[in-house]
Amino acid sequence: MGYTYVVLGAGIQGTTIAYDMAKFGEADQVLLLDMSLEQAQKSADHINALLENKIVQPGSVDVRNREAL
Repeated sequence: MGYTYVVLGAGIQGTTIAYDMAKFGEADQVLLLDMSLEQAQKSADHINALLENKIVQPGSVDVRNREAL
């Protein structure tokens, strides 16, 4: 049984962290969340293509909204 990770932010650093969690973190799932669903989707697609696995799932969240987190 692996882990589920949540990465906030799908910029360069967030995308790199999500990749590392997916590849080296014994992950079952990595949720990559960003204010821009388009950016999260683009980054998730890129990571999934590199890993040849659909382990990273994109999503949208505004970290200023505590209820959403």
